[in-house]
Amino acid sequence: MRMLFELNVGSEDEENLRRKIYFSWFLATMPKEYRTSIDCESLAEKIGIPANQTVDDCVKYCTTSINKYPNGAFQHCMLGKCMNRLELDEDSIRCFTKAIELAPDIAVIHLLRANAYGLIEEVDEGLKDARTAISLDPNCYFELLTIPFTTNEDTGSKYIRTAKQILSALEKRKARKK
Repeated sequence: MRMLFELNVGSEDEENLRRKIYFSWFLATMPKEYRTSIDCESLAEKIGIPANQTVDDCVKYCTTSINKYPNGAFQHCMLGKCMNRLELDEDSIRCFTKAIELAPDIAVIHLLRANAYGLIEEVDEGLKDARTAISLDPNCYFELLTIPFTTNEDTGSKYIRTAKQILSALEKRKARKK
């Protein structure tokens, strides 16, 4: 089982862009109450980005990286997460689909697309992706928010969605439609 961050990188430039994407997302989506536990200014400075990041900034880094390295599944996946956060659900599905074409064995991408399909009520497609994610990695999950450091263990758990939770939610939604 491969993880999204284990995908091969073609060059140092691509790796630097991937870092900017990840940390831009990290800074843009981190709840304000957690910002005090991390020196965001120093972190941003090390990566070479401003500390005040928005999801639109992350979109810019993703787009720049995709233009230079169009076969980067990580970049397409992160752009999909941005589109999802911006409530551009159809666009997020297109990004996740491209990422899956480039790295079909990464469970979390299937899971993210399953969630996106669920948001637009395409339950059958979402179920297929959730089942694929489980078949690739039964313990697959993603975090709704980036919360890397928390002193309250209960706080972090409510932001995580496992493949089994998403599959269950989609199955319930499908049953209600019958």
